[in-house]
Amino acid sequence: MNALSAAVKGLKNIKDPQMILDSCIEVNRLENVGDNMRDAILARMFETEKNPVYLIKWKEIIEFGEEALDICEDVANIVESIVVKQA
Repeated sequence: MNALSAAVKGLKNIKDPQMILDSCIEVNRLENVGDNMRDAILARMFETEKNPVYLIKWKEIIEFGEEALDICEDVANIVESIVVKQA
């Protein structure tokens, strides 16, 4: 995630807090997009997929991806709180 990388790297030079905060907002936006994509994909799979093993495997893979996005959002929230406390 480029936005998360930019937010974390921005902490080295906290003189530009708006860039850091904008990056954190982008991470949050992307996590929301991920939530929407997960929901749409899973809904479609449950409607169309007949093989339960295939469905369970892909559901788990998709949920791992969502967990990774959630962790990125958690990091962005921590970065944001650091910036706010420094202001």
